[in-house]
Amino acid sequence: MVRVRFQNETACFIKTCLLIGINLAVIMGEQVERHMESMTEEIEEMRRTKLFSLEETREILRRRKHFGYKINGVIKNLQDYKDYIMYEKLILKTIKLRRNKYRVADRKNSLEFKIIKRIKHLYEVVLQRFSNDFSVYLSYFKFCKECNYNRAELFSKPRSVASSSCLVYSSDLHQALNVIHKGLTIHKDCQALYSEAIQLEILNRDKDDWHKDNTLIIIERLRKYYSDEVIVWETLAQREKNGFHSHPVMDNGKVRKAEICISRCCLKYKEGKKPALWTSYLDCLIELQEQSDVASGIKKNNLLSVLEEANTETTLADRHFITWVKLTENEDDALRILEKAFPPYQGL
Repeated sequence: MVRVRFQNETACFIKTCLLIGINLAVIMGEQVERHMESMTEEIEEMRRTKLFSLEETREILRRRKHFGYKINGVIKNLQDYKDYIMYEKLILKTIKLRRNKYRVADRKNSLEFKIIKRIKHLYEVVLQRFSNDFSVYLSYFKFCKECNYNRAELFSKPRSVASSSCLVYSSDLHQALNVIHKGLTIHKDCQALYSEAIQLEILNRDKDDWHKDNTLIIIERLRKYYSDEVIVWETLAQREKNGFHSHPVMDNGKVRKAEICISRCCLKYKEGKKPALWTSYLDCLIELQEQSDVASGIKKNNLLSVLEEANTETTLADRHFITWVKLTENEDDALRILEKAFPPYQGL
């Protein structure tokens, strides 16, 4: 009797879970469909102005629907939101270039405003759900700056000051500390900023040589036993980029030192020979490109070369296409790059 009752209770529990799952799926589907219906006018404008072909708009709808289901799922993933945002930015960039090339002024700003509004909404949702991710604050700040949105409210928050320090830390620890200290003059009672300041001060004082021998031993063991792991090569490349070289170099001035760091970083990524390293490799070069310091020409040439190479071996992420277009001075070349990002619609 006990066994029968247990089986009945188990069956009821499974049935309840299935019903809940079905209801959640229905609700999610309805949300996505409402979201898709709200795009009708926007898609019609794309077709009417001939900025996008019928096949391209179908592909846009398919991708947006795909992203919609991802961000409305039970498990919320930050990367899903980032991918959706980058895809919308790619569409925005394509519209700008095609308007300039084909001299399309019809519905100018109306179409762009709808996309900007969608991106802004996505950022606001991300900031609520993933408030501890500094990179989101930085990305949103840059986006608002590019679109002339009011950024005062965003950067009045202490966390935004901390994220600014993260932006400059990779290139200048002292400058990062300056950002934090300025933030503390505004937010004098913010515990998070004091914590960030202490961590940076510790990093600033710990840049001596006591750990070098142990570090080299660890690196050798990683290369010997874990050479198949992507994270190993990412870590080794980042060390070279930040000036922690596995072999000593001569000090030949700031420009030469920057060149060596970039060169050795690239060599580590190439040494890894892993398809999964392309994304990390490109993100690293993009980060270097955005730093306004020496060796800018070398960084740009390296990035363009790797973008070309990566595009032949893997599918680039939307953010990489955007960077590629920004680095391209010729509009015809930029449009050809964007054509790679918008393949012909293949049907559902």
